[in-house]
Amino acid sequence: MKNLMADQVRRVRATEPIATDGRPFDYADAFEVSVPHPDMSAPREWLHEGLATTSGVVTRLIGVLGLGESPTEVGQLGPFRIIESSAEVIHLEAAIPLMHITMVGRRTVPSQRRLTTVLHFRRPLLGRIAWTIIGPVHRRAAKSLITAATTLRPDQELDSAAGSTQVDRGSRVSGLAFVDEHAVVINAPANNVWLNLSAALDQTFSGSVATTYARVAGCAERSPSGPRPLAIDSTLVGFRVASARPGAELELTGRHRFSVYALSFHMEQANSGQTRLRARTHANFPGGGGRLYRLLVVRTGFYARSVRHLLKDIQRQTESSRGTG
Repeated sequence: MKNLMADQVRRVRATEPIATDGRPFDYADAFEVSVPHPDMSAPREWLHEGLATTSGVVTRLIGVLGLGESPTEVGQLGPFRIIESSAEVIHLEAAIPLMHITMVGRRTVPSQRRLTTVLHFRRPLLGRIAWTIIGPVHRRAAKSLITAATTLRPDQELDSAAGSTQVDRGSRVSGLAFVDEHAVVINAPANNVWLNLSAALDQTFSGSVATTYARVAGCAERSPSGPRPLAIDSTLVGFRVASARPGAELELTGRHRFSVYALSFHMEQANSGQTRLRARTHANFPGGGGRLYRLLVVRTGFYARSVRHLLKDIQRQTESSRGTG
């Protein structure tokens, strides 16, 4: 069956420790995809299949870069040495005369995969020249590597004429295109962040402005309902809660005349006593109205600024309440 997932891969900011631990690097990229069902494959499995499926491209890269391929050697995956491998992550490294290559494949949530690549040039001038030529091939290969083990069913294929997607009801973001991701580190444990996240969302998506917008846009959810703190099937103006795991994850979904969308929040431990709160958005914008809406709301940066402002509010409220508690 044709692999349609590669078209849905999005390049995202590299947030793996290999790119954020303060050590200098010469190049980094990261690609993410939402798979059409909860992903039970460990990253080693989908990278192994990806290397096999994209063998032609990988072979060319190996030849140009001078990597030695030892696919059957213990502790190797293709030309890479395995540093770490678990159900959630695989860390690979390879050293060649021009550069040191580090790759991390990660299952970020049950239905999302991410592949991060970081390069350290051993011979900076030659390394940059080589990567100018090889980089585009690498980026095409990276998209195939994280999607080769997954296919969309025929009823999930993108309808390019209408600009719409049939979404798998078993997954909140399947078939929705990645829009953006933002994160903030909060000096408080995850349970504190959870409570303030719920309260901040209630405050943000309420009032006359929100309800007027929901009515004009034709949002499916136009009033708040259900338990607080938020739980599955609770509603906000414009959203319904699809998944709620206190202290870990909150996923909101919604639709209106111009878009079908999902906004998810993920909490993970940063340093001791700190929580990293990530906000990810996936959406489709069907038809001419959808394209215009995306231009006005997303392309202008208005939506990104709004999400960053929300995260800062949650950070401020959580740290303030902790300090006075």
